[in-house]
Amino acid sequence: MAKYIALLRGINVSGVKIIKMEDLRTIFARMGYTQVQTYIQSGNVVFDAPATPIPKLTADITKGLATALGYQVPVVVIKAATMQAIAIQDAFTNSIKSVSAAKKYVAFLEKKLSNEQISTLASLANPADTYLPQGDVIYISIDETKGKSLFTNMLLEKKLKLYATTRNWNTVCKLAQM
Repeated sequence: MAKYIALLRGINVSGVKIIKMEDLRTIFARMGYTQVQTYIQSGNVVFDAPATPIPKLTADITKGLATALGYQVPVVVIKAATMQAIAIQDAFTNSIKSVSAAKKYVAFLEKKLSNEQISTLASLANPADTYLPQGDVIYISIDETKGKSLFTNMLLEKKLKLYATTRNWNTVCKLAQM
């Protein structure tokens, strides 16, 4: 068995696609996953499953959620060890050197960025927003003392033409501990 984290996008936001975490745990258990835990209401699910390639696991979970809920929910699945590595690496301290007042986020992407997408991402940077792409994640530091942030998850998806789901740094660190 391996430990994974499913990050659901767009649930429990502004009263749309409401899913109780108890129900989400039940759905995952019915799909055959074990040791299912959720963290806060934004669709973070930690679970055990037989070692499975991430694309297959993502497809299975996406299909299972659509069947159970009656609508599509984009899902990014990563290994728990990957989340732990992200937290340990701490790009905000070691690469971006973001100020302590900065808001810190990690966007998890459905796939690794191409060189063209990395160039597009670079064009989105501004005095307030710093982006550091690394494979299939983007570290985002927002320093609003330098101006208004333009960052939204929807902006990433529109400009990069892929789906992403973003978590704040505190959530990333908590999921890494789970």
